[in-house]
Amino acid sequence: MWVEVGLFIAVGISGVGVLTGSQSRLQADAPEAYLGRIFGILGTAMGVFVLAGTLIAGTVSETLGVIPVLNLQAAGKLLAGVLALALLPRMLRPRKNADAEAETLSQEQEQELQVTQ
Repeated sequence: MWVEVGLFIAVGISGVGVLTGSQSRLQADAPEAYLGRIFGILGTAMGVFVLAGTLIAGTVSETLGVIPVLNLQAAGKLLAGVLALALLPRMLRPRKNADAEAETLSQEQEQELQVTQ
């Protein structure tokens, strides 16, 4: 039983790491004018998916039992982890035009400020 408890703790820690990393990435890459909208959409999507997962797990666990449903959840998280490790090197490469995009964005923001003043 203690092995299972340890594994659930490990899954929780990794979930916090993924959420923190993705929100940091969004905050760093998204235009400041759209941050509220982006995080609003992210929060809404996460809420909808948590609700859907809870409903599906509850329904399926009545048919299959709790242990097989937890095993399916673990398999899904394992698959997501393997996929993330496979795609991570590609995501960590710097974008070719990142500096040019940032310069264009800052110029657009300056123009918007001048128009509003």
